[in-house]
Formats: sequence, C-alpha cells, structure tokens
Amino acid sequence: MDQINNEKVGSYISELRKAKKLTQKDLADKLYVSDKTVSKWERGVSMPSIPLLMPLANLFDITVTELLKGEHQNIESLTKPCDIHAYDHVIYHTLQQHRKHWIIAYFLCIIIFFFEIIMFTMADISLSDLKSSITTSVIILLLGGYFCFLTPKVLPSYYDSNKIHYVMHGIFRIHCTGLSFHNGNWPYICTTIKSWALLSADVFILIHGICIKLYGSTVTSNIQGVLLTFLFCSLILAIYYIGKKYE
Repeated sequence: MDQINNEKVGSYISELRKAKKLTQKDLADKLYVSDKTVSKWERGVSMPSIPLLMPLANLFDITVTELLKGEHQNIESLTKPCDIHAYDHVIYHTLQQHRKHWIIAYFLCIIIFFFEIIMFTMADISLSDLKSSITTSVIILLLGGYFCFLTPKVLPSYYDSNKIHYVMHGIFRIHCTGLSFHNGNWPYICTTIKSWALLSADVFILIHGICIKLYGSTVTSNIQGVLLTFLFCSLILAIYYIGKKYE
C-alpha cells in the first residue's frame, strides 16, 4: 500500500461527511470524539486512531482500504489480494512502530533511573536515604511498564455504545467518576499515563536526591508527602483532562 496521505484522507472524510449531510459535531457524536478531533482529521493535521478506522469506514459505507487511500476503489481493485488486506499491514506496521518507540523509551528511562542512583551515591547520599524515592520510582516504572506492554490497545465495542467509567484488565483497575472510557479517548489516556510514568519515575528520584543534598534527609522526608501528593494529583488531572478532551 502507498504511503498514507493525511491531507488526502482528510479531504475524503470531509467529502463523505458532507455527502451524508452530517456536521463535524454530528460525526464526532457518532464516533464519541470531539468536533475538534474531526476538524483535525479533515485538515490533515492528524489521522483517526486505529480503533476508529473500522467504525468510521462502516459509517460511510466504504472499506478501510478506501479510507486509508482517501478515494473510492472499483470492485476489481478491491478484490486484489494486495489491496483487500492492505489496511491490515498498515495497522500492524503502525502498532509495531508505536510499540517499538515505547520499548526504547521505557528501557532508556530505566537506564536513567540507575544512572541517577549511581550519581547520588557518588555524591555521598546513602541508599537508605534514597530508599523511599527508589521504591516510589520502581512502583511508577511498573505502572509504566504495564501500560507499555500489557494494557489492551483497543477496548471492547460495548465501551463505545455505553457510558462506562472504569476499565478492568487483569490486575489493573482504573475508575474515573464522571469520565467515560471508549476507543475515542482510550489511546490518548494510555499515552498520557505512559508519558507521565516514564517522566515521573526519573524526575521524582532526581528531585528527592537534590533535596537531600541541599536540605538534608530529615527536611526532605517531611516534604516527601507533599511531593507524592502533587505527583499523583498531576496524573489524575492529566487523565481527566485528556479523557474529557477526547470524550
């Protein structure tokens, strides 16, 4: 399959939407996304997320291959083996690239984490003083690892047709009162949590170590609760902000 042209796909989506006599808001409501998201698609700024490709194609009575090519295809071309499953290869390639980037980011984060520990021990800060921040950072890294490697990339279809405020997967549970999870916002929420986890794991131990060096372990232990509260409140606020933005 040829390289996907965002602008061509966007123009095609706009053309199909108008043919169906739908406003951007109407289309957004049917796909459980914001009208700003639809506007970005049509302007070629961004592409529909992978979980939305099939629902979007079905809504316009076209194939996903046609959607990704940004044009109608004749029957003969649609029955060609190279085209009939072309979108599968695009989706698979996109997922693999996305996963590869997060694997690199995750292990880079772990390397930085150990480098920080070594750096602080060389600066005469004992491991016992760093114990609480190391524990916190490890827990955050485990959360990041879970979202990088184990969480589902696509939610079951019933999330798109009902207002469900929680997601359960294995040992993982997330519940946000007032926020509905669906395939329109789930990929963005996962990205937010992964980004927060990888950044926070390294930043927290860095701030903790600097505070110990500047103010001593006693003062630092007294303000550690404030740092933790701020850290996890930032995650909750980020989830709600991104979730509501794409809800």
